[in-house]
Amino acid sequence: MSGRKFAAIVVILVLASIAWFSLAAATSLRTGDAKSDLTREVAALWGSPQRQVQPHFEAELGWKEQVWDKTAKARVDVERVEKQSLLPLSSRIAVDLSMDYRRKGLLWYRTYEVSFKAAYLCRHALRAPARLRVVFRFPARDAVYDDFRFTVGGKEIQPEPSETGDLVGTVEAEPGQEVPVEVAYRSRGMDTWLYVLGENISSVRDFQMVVNTGFAKVDFPSGSLSPTQKAPAGKGWKLEWKFSNLISGFPMGVEVPGKLNPGPWISRVSAFAPVGLLMLLAVLLIVGLVTGHNMHPMHYAFACASYFSFHLLMAYLVDHMQVEPAFLISAAVSVLLAISYLGRVVGWRYALGVCATAQLFFLVLFSYAFFFVGYTGLTITIGCIVTLAVLMHVTAGVKWDEVLSAPVEHRPSSPSGD
Repeated sequence: MSGRKFAAIVVILVLASIAWFSLAAATSLRTGDAKSDLTREVAALWGSPQRQVQPHFEAELGWKEQVWDKTAKARVDVERVEKQSLLPLSSRIAVDLSMDYRRKGLLWYRTYEVSFKAAYLCRHALRAPARLRVVFRFPARDAVYDDFRFTVGGKEIQPEPSETGDLVGTVEAEPGQEVPVEVAYRSRGMDTWLYVLGENISSVRDFQMVVNTGFAKVDFPSGSLSPTQKAPAGKGWKLEWKFSNLISGFPMGVEVPGKLNPGPWISRVSAFAPVGLLMLLAVLLIVGLVTGHNMHPMHYAFACASYFSFHLLMAYLVDHMQVEPAFLISAAVSVLLAISYLGRVVGWRYALGVCATAQLFFLVLFSYAFFFVGYTGLTITIGCIVTLAVLMHVTAGVKWDEVLSAPVEHRPSSPSGD
């Protein structure tokens, strides 16, 4: 092989790599430009991440007291108020989570439906009859709450909205009286669901929260408390947080598992495509030199174009279908395009035996490795090492001085396919 021919193949590889990097950048740009707008749109239609704060319990005692007014030079009545924050004696919380993904553009959003039920028991600890105030804060402002129920002492409370938008329920209570409080609703959110004891470090007694997930893959947000018990339940998990006397500033909750996002996934596949193309060209070039099936640089250029068609077609097919069928269609088109061309160039037997195998390995299998998050790099590395080992052993007996110096002519295809 002449130096000019080898240099032409290198130029083809460089130009093809630029095309892949451009495609990866364009896909990332399409995804990034729309992400913030689409996230706000999904949150407005479905709901944002929910963070349920434990209700605040407070006993409020008011009375009048006579004091001497120096200005009026007489005794006047002054209203006094004594407030005391209360910790619930017990907390029983039941949460059901079910996934319902929403897709916008090239992104899947982790949306879910939540059913929340909580029963608290608190005790009025002041010396005289007082009002028990329960302040309930919704987990998200931009969300819809259906079947909302708020009861204090077994009586349905018509909540009074506060200045902050929270709901306040009040009931009269006697000293030492235990008052049950129940809250329930159904809502929808996105990404994570959290339960927080308070805005700062807070304590809780006799606490039990059970979260049933309708999905098998569960994770927990960074900086949150892991469940004390975890057991399979149907298609998902039963997660339980149980504490007798807890002091903590960490939340408890679940992170909804993500789904393969077409935009970022295709960007990664396209960015790594030159690695597979380099291996493909190396195999075709070395095996072609050894077997006498040497091709012109233009043949390599068209082979690279058929390789590139896989990523280009898939980048736009995923706008209209799932990633998996888009992958299969693009792979079939690319492989058929390459083999139908190379079969006429070097013969069908060589095209099907060597070229098709190489493209299936370095294009299809290398790209398929990106479905296995966390193992992609290892899979591609093993593939490269296996390829190196095969080429080393196949060509160990080749006299390279003779192969590289001898003028090898192109062997046209024959009717027999040789």
